[in-house]
Amino acid sequence: KVLSGALQASIPALILLLLMPVLGLHISLLRLLALLGTIALAAITFSALGVATAARFRSTIVFPIISNAVLLPMFFLSGALFPLANAPHWLRLLAHLDPVAYAVDLMRGAMLGKTFFPPLLSLAVLVGFIIVLTWLATRVFASGEDT
Repeated sequence: KVLSGALQASIPALILLLLMPVLGLHISLLRLLALLGTIALAAITFSALGVATAARFRSTIVFPIISNAVLLPMFFLSGALFPLANAPHWLRLLAHLDPVAYAVDLMRGAMLGKTFFPPLLSLAVLVGFIIVLTWLATRVFASGEDT
């Protein structure tokens, strides 16, 4: 389920990558490969988050509410809309708890060559989230727990 969700989530990003030359955007092959890897890692991370969350609920009505309550703050705190370097101190502290911030930072680094977090830290955080969230989802599915 996690890989299926990740593949579906990656399609719009891959379409945008294909349109880059048409839009006059050019990056090196190395940066393109880094961007593709980051897209895959981010898609797997947030697919695992979705599966881990959805696995807890029997009702399909509850999931979108919970999903929006979790994902919207994560997106706004991530630095996707503004550079974290320019953010207030308290917001930068919250960004350290947000896996979206690490994914956005890696993508920004692949495109522009500048990152807020050390890239190895971002990779470690995303892989850590994948492991924990996939484990949680597997545990919930295996035990049959739901609410």
